[in-house]
Amino acid sequence: MTLTAWTTTAALAAGIAVGVASPAAANETDYLRLKDRLNFLTTQQLLSEGYRVCGAVHNGMISPDAVNMVSKDLAVSVDAALDIVSAAVGELGCSSRYPVGDPRAILNDEGSRPDW
Repeated sequence: MTLTAWTTTAALAAGIAVGVASPAAANETDYLRLKDRLNFLTTQQLLSEGYRVCGAVHNGMISPDAVNMVSKDLAVSVDAALDIVSAAVGELGCSSRYPVGDPRAILNDEGSRPDW
């Protein structure tokens, strides 16, 4: 699988996670199970980045951009960043400002499809 195809697949998976996430109360204990796989990151790094993801997603950031943000912020692989974004959305109660099915949830700020 090419890098572009993999990134697209990963972005779509993260987008689905964002779309189906409920605004339930944060569950940091479940989120921090990431430490089992990402033991080179501290608890504080994971929590800080997880809540940063929540803020970004809530303000309309699309999933591929959130994955790239995490990858750059923590100097981790795209795989690790995708795990963090998915867990933040699923366990920390992140929610997008766009409802499930709203096309703006997968469009960039100019209203066009992202370059993935």
